[in-house]
Amino acid sequence: MSLRAKLVSVLFLATMLSAAGVAASLLWLQRGRPERRASERRAATARFAGEMAREAVIAEDPMMLSSHLKSAISRDEALLFARFRMDSEWIPVGQEAEGFVEKTTVGIRSGDAVKSVDLELVFSRDALERETREGFERSLRSAGLVLALVVVFAFPFAWALASRFTAPLEALIAAIDRVAEGESHDPLPEKRRDELGRVAARFNRMIEKLKQLDAMKDTFVRSVSHDLKAPLSAIESYARRIADEGGVDGSARENLSHIETNAKRLREYIVQLLEEARIERGLLDISPERFDLAETVRDTVVFFGPRAKESGMRLSFELPEQSLTATADPERIQQVFTNLVGNALKFTRPGGSITVYAKRSAENAAELEAGVIDTGVGIAPEDQKRLFTRFERVKNPLKTGGAGLGLAIVKGIVEAHGGSVGVDSTPGKGSRFYFTLPTRESA
Repeated sequence: MSLRAKLVSVLFLATMLSAAGVAASLLWLQRGRPERRASERRAATARFAGEMAREAVIAEDPMMLSSHLKSAISRDEALLFARFRMDSEWIPVGQEAEGFVEKTTVGIRSGDAVKSVDLELVFSRDALERETREGFERSLRSAGLVLALVVVFAFPFAWALASRFTAPLEALIAAIDRVAEGESHDPLPEKRRDELGRVAARFNRMIEKLKQLDAMKDTFVRSVSHDLKAPLSAIESYARRIADEGGVDGSARENLSHIETNAKRLREYIVQLLEEARIERGLLDISPERFDLAETVRDTVVFFGPRAKESGMRLSFELPEQSLTATADPERIQQVFTNLVGNALKFTRPGGSITVYAKRSAENAAELEAGVIDTGVGIAPEDQKRLFTRFERVKNPLKTGGAGLGLAIVKGIVEAHGGSVGVDSTPGKGSRFYFTLPTRESA
């Protein structure tokens, strides 16, 4: 479970629990309010009736109070029955019934005498309980509406808040992956003033150190490669000259041949180092022109044919009938094919097959696709993303050697032409290394 998903879950759950607590508190606060409102309603009705009783006493008109009580009973379904006593007898108003009884007495001073009116109001229990129940249901609906609104808005809020926290981490992870793959050393923004901002600052400091180390390494590689190239050429030349002179027996001649072969191999590594250094600095010489890519494929197969035959492999090509005119540097593209076929020969067992192909891209009409397909040992998925990185060598059962620069050079050359590289591979079944090239000079 990702950190973002965990944060969203925690924030959403915390918000829901808070909302539930608020809703429960509201219900708890509202639990006695309907009863209070019913009681206040009875008291208000009794007070108003008392005021009318006062007016009736002053006017000495009992029928005024009786008329008011009749009107109140007709308007208020909760008021069932009323009666009052102004002199000595109780005067009923409405049909007598049982229920909540609200009593009040109103006294009026008239000269030295005090006149009083006793009032009794009877309220319906069912009506008052129904109002109480409806009031509680309204409170319950309000709490449910609060919870519903929280459910609707809590998840987007939790997602946005979690994204705000995890976005810097995701940017850091992506930057680390780019650095690990040798693609980019771009610094991260340091706008935040919290722990994540400090992590970004530390990362940028590390990037600066890596850039310094890369610069030192490139300087070292260029210097050492250039200084070693001349002595190795001399060793190779002297070994060949001694072997060609007379007086050298078979054993010594074989040893000289080994010296010459290993000197050539080391010189090739040095050439690759210099080539990679030029690519890294953006100083690769490229002279694009229009040329036939199919012809380059045929030349590659002819060049490697004897070596493939000696190794017991079948080397062939696949080309369409239509023209495959590319816009690129023919010598550099020949170098790409050379590196790819050389790798295929190293990682394919005797009896296997290698096919060099070129065709028009099925995805982009303005591009050509070319590559090498082999039936070799294949490459594990976790190793494929590191193949085009400098000095990266993956494990293989054939124990072949190499400096780990061939594919990095391929990638640099192809990308310098505006193309791209890729690989499809299955362990134990073989691999397909491919690249694309533009067909137009403007590409």
